[in-house]
Amino acid sequence: LATAGGDSRVVIWSMDVDSWPAREGREPGQVFVHDAHEKQVWSVSWNPSSESFCLASVAEEDDLQIWEVADTVLDPPGSDSDSSEEPPAKRARGGDTDDDDDDD
Repeated sequence: LATAGGDSRVVIWSMDVDSWPAREGREPGQVFVHDAHEKQVWSVSWNPSSESFCLASVAEEDDLQIWEVADTVLDPPGSDSDSSEEPPAKRARGGDTDDDDDDD
């Protein structure tokens, strides 16, 4: 589940809240927070034909961002592949962000 709103963030949620307990700065069930927009996010949509977790989000500043969540972000905390540092989303295409790390 992905939500967006007036706080300029897109949040990916898990329906399995028990696997995603509250962590520092996160509510139970929050998997990932994409905070690269500067203003209210009007729309977010999953890519239905993508095998990966690719989303598009559009914000009030007329900024369309198409981004892919890194596979390791989707591993619940405490799982074998969980790392202590949460990697950022891999941005396939998007707006200007200071932490943009296009590896594609």
